[in-house]
Amino acid sequence: MRFVLAGASGFLGSALRDKLARDDHDVVRLVRGTPQSPSESRWDPGAGEVDQAVIDSADVVVCLSGAPLTHWPWTESYKQTFTDSRVQTTRTLAEAVAASPSKPTLLAQNGIAGSGGGQGATLIASKPKNALVVQVIAQQWWFTYRYPQYGKLETFNLVLPV
Repeated sequence: MRFVLAGASGFLGSALRDKLARDDHDVVRLVRGTPQSPSESRWDPGAGEVDQAVIDSADVVVCLSGAPLTHWPWTESYKQTFTDSRVQTTRTLAEAVAASPSKPTLLAQNGIAGSGGGQGATLIASKPKNALVVQVIAQQWWFTYRYPQYGKLETFNLVLPV
């Protein structure tokens, strides 16, 4: 199978990338810099850009992107970086998958989804006074992934035991 993997250099992504390679799957890593090999493709999730041909050629598109949760301190700037690193990446790939005539499977995991889940747009539109920042971010990611405004993209929850 052909996998397109965002977040391939992170904790989960590197383990998945190695496992897929050992099992003889074709893996294309999405990178933000200049690709260094044919198994890499440049993307810019902040601008919503990914090579549509790469997505169209995939059987599975995996999004494991996200800035580290362990960063300290959590400044306002880092909170935005943390949020964008999950929401923009997922949105970019969900849009590309929805636009693909081949409709590859999309698997997305944000590393904090256990904090959110299915509460709908209310929590996204107005942050509750006592909500944890991570809970609000999880809600934004969940809404982006679960309720895409694109095509008929079917979504599933992916639970990875740690």
